[in-house]
Amino acid sequence: MESDTESDSNDVLDPGDNIEVVDSVGHTLTGRIMLAWKASCADLLHDFARAAFLFSPNPTVQEYVINNHVQADKDAAERLIAKWLLPEGTLETERSRLMASLVTTLWKEWGEFLTNFILFALVLK
Repeated sequence: MESDTESDSNDVLDPGDNIEVVDSVGHTLTGRIMLAWKASCADLLHDFARAAFLFSPNPTVQEYVINNHVQADKDAAERLIAKWLLPEGTLETERSRLMASLVTTLWKEWGEFLTNFILFALVLK
């Protein structure tokens, strides 16, 4: 299992996270914010933040998630399942079976949530 430090550095390397800084010397407010983000994103982009982003019930966030989530977000949610829901003393084969079952259920229910969210959003328009 990866340590939190390893997963943080892996998360930042995901191609969906690349942010181009147009003002690379920080002359503008946007340039200064982007430079600060690049310096601190490894500390801020951790499994909890990625999972909260994916599963946020906020409609504005969900609209963004539908088109912009990356595999690193899903991987973070799966690492949290392993960390929080799998019993410690479980044999490896049982642990793998249980993990597969939990992950399958998670993504099935998340897909249903997104489908309902999209339908509800269409009704409100």
